[in-house]
Amino acid sequence: MRLHAATPHGRHDVAPAPRTASSARLRSGTYVGYGANSNTTSRLRRYVGEAGNRPLLLDHTEPLLRAGEPNRVRIVSDGSTVQWWNNGRLVFDHRDPEPYTSRHFAFRTVTSHFRISDFTVWRPPARG
Repeated sequence: MRLHAATPHGRHDVAPAPRTASSARLRSGTYVGYGANSNTTSRLRRYVGEAGNRPLLLDHTEPLLRAGEPNRVRIVSDGSTVQWWNNGRLVFDHRDPEPYTSRHFAFRTVTSHFRISDFTVWRPPARG
């Protein structure tokens, strides 16, 4: 999958998810905030289904978004393993003691714009 960061005037934006207390209560899952906090950090967080309760699992000051530069992203969610790769580099590698085994998958953007291309989802091979 490739994420292409666009300038604020680019037309490759994705509608942001609604930010209401009721919708936050319904969400649970693990997510990466790539270029979070006005593009000063990249974070791995967990939503636990309670409004405002998003434990910070990992926090880095890079990699960050660069306007106009493509990023090749790989996301792995396999049992307790959660990994996020950027341009061939493992950025987040987390073992979740209470993994989510079924949830929705989504992209969300807030004050940044991106275009997604070459998007593929596949199930890991069965373990013997």
